Amino acid sequence: MATLVQKRAYAISGTIHVLGLLVLIVMGLISAWKREPEPLEFELVDPADLTAAQAQQSQSAPAEPEQDEELAPLETSKLEDLPQVNPVELPPLPEPEPEPEPEPAPKVESKPPPKPAPKPKPKPKANYADWAKNRDLPKQVVKEAPKPKPVSAPRLQTSNLQQRLSSTVGQMDLNLPASTSAATQSQLQSYAQRVRARLQAAFQAVGVPGLEARASFTVTASGQFVGVRIVKGSGDSAFDAAVLAAFRQARSPGPPPDGEAKTWQLTFTAE
Repeated sequence: MATLVQKRAYAISGTIHVLGLLVLIVMGLISAWKREPEPLEFELVDPADLTAAQAQQSQSAPAEPEQDEELAPLETSKLEDLPQVNPVELPPLPEPEPEPEPEPAPKVESKPPPKPAPKPKPKPKANYADWAKNRDLPKQVVKEAPKPKPVSAPRLQTSNLQQRLSSTVGQMDLNLPASTSAATQSQLQSYAQRVRARLQAAFQAVGVPGLEARASFTVTASGQFVGVRIVKGSGDSAFDAAVLAAFRQARSPGPPPDGEAKTWQLTFTAE
């Protein structure tokens, strides 16, 4: 059996080589049969030279055309001389084994998601009443806070209020020149008493008794208090502030009788 197979293989190999050789011979004959065309060459000639050449050619005798060389026929090899090759029967190829069918994928059962664990209930906050319910603890005695005693407001004695106010503002020194007439002096003294009364009504003394402050001020021609300042302090800033506040709160005494501004000093005392 092995010898028969080898013979068949040798026969097939020889046939293939012979066929290849024939193909090469045929291709060589075909390529030799076909001739490549010769390339055309052109030469540029001046028209004057071309005319002279044509005249000269017409005078000369016509030349006989050259005969093309006959091509010798190519000898082709006879195919009948080739050895005959017996056909070789090849053994049938074995049929391919059928592929095994794929096994079906196993079905995966879907499980329900796990339920969340219940949250623990918050413990109730313990208070003191629940803690002391089952314990024997001494009772607490709640002491009531003592009620505040009513504070009696001191009564103001208004009987001597006017007398106290009149004693807080001293007398004013007018410092009138000697040439002032008696009538003018009387008018200015009356006007000074009016100024003192306005300041006395507006002054509210604060601090301890015995405080004293002296203030300088000017009454304008229209009866306004300006330029008020403390020339001698009492040592108590609250008392000095009360003196300055009296000038701001006092009513205007009106214009001076002679129509001129007056600058005076006045002493304030707390008694």
